[in-house]
Amino acid sequence: MRARTDSNRRPLPDGWTAAGGGVLDADLSGGPSVELGAGVIAIGRADGPSPRGGLRVGPNVRIGELSILEASDGIDIGAGTELSPGALVVSSGHDLTRRSLPWQGGSVSIGAGVRIGAGATIVGPCAIGNDAVITAGAVVVGDIPARHTTSGVLERKS
Repeated sequence: MRARTDSNRRPLPDGWTAAGGGVLDADLSGGPSVELGAGVIAIGRADGPSPRGGLRVGPNVRIGELSILEASDGIDIGAGTELSPGALVVSSGHDLTRRSLPWQGGSVSIGAGVRIGAGATIVGPCAIGNDAVITAGAVVVGDIPARHTTSGVLERKS
């Protein structure tokens, strides 16, 4: 994927900046004052498997270098949120109980003022409340309440 550096680059919305060296092949909206670090990969469009596809970002958001945002079922990020370098946010998956592994949506909603640590992984479907903190290296596969700090692996409730 990184070999496709800056290929399929979608136009940046007004007020967004990108350090380059990444792949921006997603529907992008929101801002202003959105910063994309070097090597950021953002993929997912509304014309893909889900009409909810795309990356929708509030103002004053920073996405750290080498972060990956897979937004085929949509990622919403609230104002003032910061993703540290190497964060991974995935809004789709596959039904692992089936042999054919059909696509499954799993949209991700990240509230305002959220801090996501370096190398953290967030797998949808999930909602992260305002001002939550996801520590470095954490794996989130379920909802996080507002103003909550989480580390390790948070499992989805059955």
